[in-house]
Order: sequence, then structure tokens, then C-alpha cells
Amino acid sequence: MTAFLLTWKESGWPHENIARMVRQREEQGYVEEPWRIAAHSMARPGDRVWLLRQGRGQKGIFGAGHITGVPALGDAGNGKIQMMGPIRFEAFVDPKQRLLIGEDAVSSVFSRGVVRSY
Repeated sequence: MTAFLLTWKESGWPHENIARMVRQREEQGYVEEPWRIAAHSMARPGDRVWLLRQGRGQKGIFGAGHITGVPALGDAGNGKIQMMGPIRFEAFVDPKQRLLIGEDAVSSVFSRGVVRSY
């Protein structure tokens, strides 16, 4: 099984979408959402994903789940059509409120460039 690090920046996808996903996760125990995946040719159903907040503010992991289907072209929600993987997040919190794994812990595993703000 492969694992993927997916990212989110508020400047690229509004926080309102994250808040909606948090509510869905609280209501049903998981939330499903297509997410842009650059390494789509390697992605397979069952692969793990970790969701990293980048950009302004506190950085770190705020979602964890797995890929549920084959990635395909879809609306990325930013006016672009990109390769999107269907993701089921079993763990998902509002990164403006808290993180599952903070920046210091993430930076001990990944280079600072992965966690950078831009």
C-alpha cells in the first residue's frame, strides 16, 4: 500500500468547504470528497492519504483517510479541471481550530520545504 501527502491552502480552496467537511465528518463518522492528486498514476483504491495544511497560519496534518476509487479528471473547485481522487477521510478536523499532527512533528518527518508557507 502506498501513502500520499495531499495539501490544502485556503488561498486555493475556501475554508467554507473545510467547515462543511468537518460537519459531515461529525455527523456520519467520515467524509468523502474528491481531492486533487498529482501522483494520480500511482494512486490506487485503499492507498492511505494524509492532508497537510500549507499557506498562512498554523501548518500540519488535519485529515487522514484512504483513496476509494480510481482518480479521474474532475472539477478541482478552483476553476480548473485536474486529476481528482475520491477520498474517504475517517479523521478530519478544522485546521484553523486544531491539527491532528502539528508542524514540529510533521517537520521531523518531512523537509521544511514540504511544510512551507507560500
